[in-house]
Amino acid sequence: MRAAGSIVVAALLCAGSLAPVVSDGRAGTTRPAATSQAASRELAACLQLIRQGDYARARALAAEWIEREPRNARAHGMMGLAYHMEDRHQQAVAYFERALALDAADDAVRSAYGWCLYYLGRAADARAQFERLLKSLPDHADSHFALAVLDLDEDQLDSAVDRFRRAIDSAAAHRRKEDEARYRIRFADLLTRREDWTQAQTELARAVKLNPDLYAAYYKLSRVRVRLGDVEGARAAQQMHDQARRRVRPPSE
Repeated sequence: MRAAGSIVVAALLCAGSLAPVVSDGRAGTTRPAATSQAASRELAACLQLIRQGDYARARALAAEWIEREPRNARAHGMMGLAYHMEDRHQQAVAYFERALALDAADDAVRSAYGWCLYYLGRAADARAQFERLLKSLPDHADSHFALAVLDLDEDQLDSAVDRFRRAIDSAAAHRRKEDEARYRIRFADLLTRREDWTQAQTELARAVKLNPDLYAAYYKLSRVRVRLGDVEGARAAQQMHDQARRRVRPPSE
């Protein structure tokens, strides 16, 4: 589940302005950092290291950045993201809270913060963060997805269905295929809970079409097809699972 929010967070930070935001010490006010070009390079470098899975080096770079600019919200956000992507959510929360105290309008950091709270079992606090995000970004796909997951956990299935559909529609509208695929897989989990095997098969088939590397989806698809009595289809999905797994995670790993 970790990637559900974190990949989107990284994408948002890359897509948005790389100019950092620094508090000027007064509540609710921010100003552009004077060293915007240098800090932009720091941000890009941190994100590159995080994408590569080199979280220790990303944190080292963020720590240097924080020491140089202790009131730079993005520097704290990058430190939090490096911890978050390594599943060290308790450490991440402290940095995300500091980042949001310095810049409450950083939606990417708030999204990651919400997922950290979710993984720490603080469901109500996580829900509050995603609901706050949707007030400023009503079409924020990952927030709808997060609320769908929370609703699913709490057996609020009707509400979860609506949230999943809104997340899927938003991701499709913005041509975010990988996100749409992940959302459809989780939606299929809800449908299997309701024993709606036909629709679950449709969602999983769409997911693997959008992203053929999602080998876990092929396995789920094979199980659903067994339920539907489609033995040949189940066997084909299992074969696709094996092929995708070998492609994504070669035996040498």
